[in-house]
Amino acid sequence: MGVRQNVEARLGRQLKQPWAGLRRLGWVGAVALLVLAIALGWMPPAQAAAPLQDQQPLTLELLQQRLKKPLILDDGAAIDLRNVAIDLRPENIAFRDQFYRLVQATLQRSPTPLGLDLSNSLIQGKLDIAQLGLQAPVFGDELSDLLTEDERNQLKRDRRRITQLSQLSRSLLTQDPPPVLKLTLLRGPLLLAQARIEGVADFSNTFFLGKVDIAGADFSQEADWSDARFGQPASFADARFRQEARFRSVIFFERATFGRSRFLSTATFQSSEFQGAANFNRATFQQTANFSRVRWQGNANFAQTHWEAAAIFNQSQFAQSLFLSDAVFDQAATFREVQFGQPVNLRGAVIQAQTDFGDASFAPGAYLNVAGLQFNPDRAKILGVQGRSAGPFPCPPCKATKPFCET
Repeated sequence: MGVRQNVEARLGRQLKQPWAGLRRLGWVGAVALLVLAIALGWMPPAQAAAPLQDQQPLTLELLQQRLKKPLILDDGAAIDLRNVAIDLRPENIAFRDQFYRLVQATLQRSPTPLGLDLSNSLIQGKLDIAQLGLQAPVFGDELSDLLTEDERNQLKRDRRRITQLSQLSRSLLTQDPPPVLKLTLLRGPLLLAQARIEGVADFSNTFFLGKVDIAGADFSQEADWSDARFGQPASFADARFRQEARFRSVIFFERATFGRSRFLSTATFQSSEFQGAANFNRATFQQTANFSRVRWQGNANFAQTHWEAAAIFNQSQFAQSLFLSDAVFDQAATFREVQFGQPVNLRGAVIQAQTDFGDASFAPGAYLNVAGLQFNPDRAKILGVQGRSAGPFPCPPCKATKPFCET
């Protein structure tokens, strides 16, 4: 058993019987062990989220007061729903219907972009963004008088992208009129920093025209962002997804940040597109993570990530560099038919199982940097490019140990 495993085993026993552990270790030893645990990145199994403190229940009266006094931000304005407990459960249907109706009406009437600030709030029940934003056809100019020039340009950019995605509708590539596709538009910022959503969170098919800040949010149930578009930078840093997180067919037009986020269940980013830089540095994936058929236009940073289950990147395209330095793969990782336009950095990564680069293609100047790569000799296999398990990897001179280039 290695050093890290020994420490984890000891910590597991101590945390199960904390007072007994403290008597044996003494306070000095306990503190030292805790510091070492933090340094090794050890985390105990996920427990129920701690209750948020000082949350004022959102009543109809308080809601009406908040709607009359929008919060002025550096980059716009938002309805101030910070530090409140919002009960949207079915048993509170009367308030729930009033909440959606009043907030949506306020957003629609605003002559300038108005967003939502739900920072540090507790949301009980399902949060459905479609009942809050503007409903807009993807093709058409019904909302052109309401949108600003920048917003209209973003919507046009999305229309062009939808036209290019033949998988959404084959008829888009013919002479037939395009189908009626609708989006929910949220014109202002969406701020959910440090919020906790205890029900299902449905943000699907929504175009976020303002910035999105989900940093530190805690999603107790499913979080669905499928077919969403992010026109401005989006941050999910330190977010925790306790159930399935769906980001299927999402378009990030600007920078996307998922640093230190934790996916405790399956994570699906299949068929999405990152037009700006994507940062997943130090993220943790406890269940299968599907990044197949994703287009990465900027750098993709997965340094120091931990993959406890399968990692799937099949048929993805990386126009810029892919960083997997110091990443840990406990289970299989597949990069079949992936197109690499720039170098792939695997420096210091740990591979515990099979990693498959079968039929992957490397542009001139692209290569695998595997300096310091560690792998389990009993379980790990590195399958080569062009469909050959023994094919040579395109490694740069003096930047990878020779055995990996020939494995």
